[in-house]
Amino acid sequence: RRFVCHPRRSYRGGRFVSAGRRQSLSLGFSQAPPEWTYIVRIRLLPAAAVDDFRTWYDEHHLPRILALPGFHWASRYESAGRHFITMYAVDGPAVFESKEYLSLPGWEHWRPFITDWTRSLYRLSDNLGHRGRD
Repeated sequence: RRFVCHPRRSYRGGRFVSAGRRQSLSLGFSQAPPEWTYIVRIRLLPAAAVDDFRTWYDEHHLPRILALPGFHWASRYESAGRHFITMYAVDGPAVFESKEYLSLPGWEHWRPFITDWTRSLYRLSDNLGHRGRD
């Protein structure tokens, strides 16, 4: 099974940025990569209203998360198979222990509609000089 992810929108500096290919690449390649990247993956079940999820995530969840100390930007991707991945640039593991993070409203109302939910924190091991094609 092959998944092709398309960037949806990136949230930066209190506003959404268009997710065209050029914009998406510039977020990743015009500046140094973050030392820590937090990645959340989910799959929405068929009973879930995808548009309602997008609205909740974009208008409620992301602004709350990005208002927290230690969260800098986020980019959300989705595949045609109802899979979503969000990447966050964060300061490190301590942000998940802050009282602000721990007091955030969660995903409770979406849990019956989500499967394959994973969260991972990665530390940059080598930025490889931003290798790639222009």
